[in-house]
Amino acid sequence: MKIKSLGTAPTGNHWSYGPDFMRRIGKEDAKKLCSPYDLPKTGYQTRIEASRDYFGWLHFLEIQNISGNFYLACCSASVLEWPDLFGVEIVE
Repeated sequence: MKIKSLGTAPTGNHWSYGPDFMRRIGKEDAKKLCSPYDLPKTGYQTRIEASRDYFGWLHFLEIQNISGNFYLACCSASVLEWPDLFGVEIVE
């Protein structure tokens, strides 16, 4: 699934995983990814996918609602790894 990026997360914030690990996405894309669950409320996240890599490490892909902005994030795998791990490709 291809998801359009609306930009990277600001750096230097205590909540940010950094630009390599999260992307801002639109509300409609967030709804598609969260379905059938509701979008997370501000300050919360919804885990949408779990996958193991080649070495057996478990990674989680989440939708985060930060001040009304939606971010697709994984704290342990970079955006470049998402297509292989989760089947999600970010279109910049």
